[in-house]
Amino acid sequence: MRSRFAFLLCCLSMWVPVVDAFAGIDLKTTNPSKLLDLLINGNYQGALLTVAEPVEHWVQEKDLPKLILLLDSPVPCASVALSRSSFWPGVSTVGDQAAYLIEGFRAGIYPPSLHSGKMAPGLKDEIRAWWAARKH
Repeated sequence: MRSRFAFLLCCLSMWVPVVDAFAGIDLKTTNPSKLLDLLINGNYQGALLTVAEPVEHWVQEKDLPKLILLLDSPVPCASVALSRSSFWPGVSTVGDQAAYLIEGFRAGIYPPSLHSGKMAPGLKDEIRAWWAARKH
């Protein structure tokens, strides 16, 4: 039985590459720009970075202008998920991860949900409207 489990785990790791948060990044000692860099340039495209526990107020006001500029970026990158999530979001984009980070700011916690899967239709437009209203 143990060898079947090891084989299954090995096969799954080939299909669902994971960059462990503890091996790759500690949210408490980094910032959103460094996280995006890791998602883009980490082990390889399509990886999943897991985060053990959400961090309160991790995304700061000063991070928002850069994140807003990245919303339309189609550059492929890894996704983010809490380690307790059973869903693998698949390959993401820098634009979607920027939106996920902004949602983290708005929620006061990052990650703001179990995973950074596909963005809801219209979310980026809603974020832009929120940003425009916030700047005034």
